[in-house]
Amino acid sequence: MTEHTPGPWSLDENDIRDEAQAVLTDRFGGTVADVFTGHRHGECEANARLIAAAPELLDALEYLVSLGGGDCLDMARDAIAKARGSKA
Repeated sequence: MTEHTPGPWSLDENDIRDEAQAVLTDRFGGTVADVFTGHRHGECEANARLIAAAPELLDALEYLVSLGGGDCLDMARDAIAKARGSKA
């Protein structure tokens, strides 16, 4: 499986083209993703910010799983598997 573009990813206010499009960039300014949505106010920016947090969220979940224990581990493992494109 191909690895994802290393984080951090960011959404700069200049990368919000309009309410329907935003651009996520990597640490070198390269485009990671274009985010498109309907014309609902703020939805595109909210989606883009969530996607931009993906590398850090994945790192946090992998760290949580490495610590072991706790009821949320199955959920964390499932989320990691989804992010990695593999089975839990």
